[in-house]
This record gives sequence, C-alpha cells and structure tokens, in this order.
Amino acid sequence: MTLVTTLSVSGDFAVMTTDTRKVNKTYYKDLKTGEYEAVEGSPLKVSQEKSYKVEFLSAFVMMGTGGTSELALYIKKKLRTRVNYTDDLKACGEKLKAVIDEIRLDEHAPVFCWFLDQTDGVYVLLNGFYEDGSNGLVVYGASPGAKVEEVPAPLSHSQWAMIPPVNMYTEVFKPKLQEGTLNEAVNLLLGFHGQIAYLQKVEVSSDCHYFIIKKGEGGVLTTHQGVFDTSIWHKEYDKNVSDVECGL
Repeated sequence: MTLVTTLSVSGDFAVMTTDTRKVNKTYYKDLKTGEYEAVEGSPLKVSQEKSYKVEFLSAFVMMGTGGTSELALYIKKKLRTRVNYTDDLKACGEKLKAVIDEIRLDEHAPVFCWFLDQTDGVYVLLNGFYEDGSNGLVVYGASPGAKVEEVPAPLSHSQWAMIPPVNMYTEVFKPKLQEGTLNEAVNLLLGFHGQIAYLQKVEVSSDCHYFIIKKGEGGVLTTHQGVFDTSIWHKEYDKNVSDVECGL
C-alpha cells in the first residue's frame, strides 16, 4: 500500500513525503477476458522488499506513485527516458500524458497494464515548479477513461494532494499552514504520516522519506531529502488513541 503526501506554497517550495511499505494482494485472472478480480478475504501480505515511491524527476519536479507497484514502476521507467533535467512541470506533465496514451495503445503491453484504467489501479503525482517560478500539480488517478490533470497554483497559494492507503483519508487531509514556511510544511506532513502509520500498521511503514524543492535567491532551485522515523511518537499515541483518530 502507499502513503504519499505533498504540500507546496507556489513560488517558494514544494515538499513530498512517502513511506516504503509494499504489500502483496491476491487476484484472480479471467483467462477469457483478461480481467482481474481481487480475491475476497485474502489478507494483505507485507513484502520484505521496500518500495521507494517518490523521486526527483527533474530539477523542477518531484514524482510520487502508488497503486499497482509493477505498473507504477513501468510508468516511471518510461517517463524517466523522456524527461530532461531542465524540464519544468508543464513539460513533465505533457510527457506523462504521452506515456499514459502510449501504454493504452500498446497491444503488447505487460499484463499489469490492465490496471491503468481500473479505479485505484495506479496513481502518479507530480509537484514542482513551472519555468516562471510558480508551482502546480499534475495528477493521474486510474479509473475508466481517466485523464492526466494539471492544476496550476497562483503565487503564494498553498496546494496539497495525497495518495492514501485508504480513500477515507483524502477527506481529512487538509493541511492548514499558519506561517507558510517550509519547516511548518515538513512538520505537518511528518505528523500526518506518523498518525496514519500508527493507525494503518500493515499498509504504511513508519519511516517517512521527505523530498524538497526550494526556490532561493535569484530564483535558483535547490533539492533536499531526508528520512524521519515516526515510530518514536507511537508510544505517545498509545496513551491517546482517540485523540489520534480525531486529530486526522
């Protein structure tokens, strides 16, 4: 499963976080139609393999993925071969659209590409900067007939999105920046990650990897990344489980 969150202030910074948990789910495949169906009641099995779901795609853009891991990796590999280091969010979004279209038209695509148009089959989330220094999001969420959506943000406006382990969290993930600073944004995302990792122990790992693109003097973009183990908060959550559930 996946927890990817992102938060930005247009013209200033963008942050994206991820866990590294990978779980295996059992499906039936109909050999006549080629369609897959989840086996009801089959438990999620935690894989020993870690899944790294966020990366810097270019000097301007970060990419996060979720859903079917094989398909997400397939999309990422194709996108990496097309994207240049100097591509801004607009260019990366256009190239993502081209990759999605190419996979749809490929009659010989791997079998897992069936999930490309199935609800929750795969997610791709781009956050970063345009050439003019403003920010925006590019999102692909698999469903029948889904399209790559681009959402620019006016300067100084905050923007957020997530790829959740359970869809209900999209209703409660509405981070509010008081100061609008990078440190505040990182701490908000770390706190949210810690709470979800506590509540969804199978689906989400406690290690929170964060990626940052920050605009400095003269408009120069710099990248930073790190990791924080949110399990250090879990003993405190044990004392206040109801507060954790209400605080999401």
